[in-house]
Amino acid sequence: MWDAGAGSGAGQLAAAQTGTAPGSGSGSGTQGTGNGPATGSEPCGFVEFSDPHGSAFDPRTRGFYVDIRMRVHFADGTSQSLVLDYPWYYASESANPWSEQNLRDPAFPTRFQPPPQSKLGDEPELVRYVIDHSTAEGLTLLRDCPNPAPSS
Repeated sequence: MWDAGAGSGAGQLAAAQTGTAPGSGSGSGTQGTGNGPATGSEPCGFVEFSDPHGSAFDPRTRGFYVDIRMRVHFADGTSQSLVLDYPWYYASESANPWSEQNLRDPAFPTRFQPPPQSKLGDEPELVRYVIDHSTAEGLTLLRDCPNPAPSS
């Protein structure tokens, strides 16, 4: 999971790496492209990952390649998604968040895997946003969004 909020559901990012669920919303407006470290005032929101094409077994490495759809939810209630232009790789079925055994575990982590160095400079703004708000371990730095005030 990608540390992104509280909740549950395989393939989603989880706050503080405790599960696989979304929080609610994340920063609004245009996305930054900076490469600097997190400032401690991260926007709120969450990211979800899914595998639109299933896992592909690689008999050479005995691992799995997975195409990834990433959806980023922003604080203003909007979201953006795309299918990444590079697959994620898992060395075994037990490491693959989309294996049958791991899909049954709502707390199984799905961590963001950045693009290969050769693609890094050409990634869309949405991918750069997630990179900019993630740790090297693939956990998000996005914080939970406050619940909206109840209407009277």
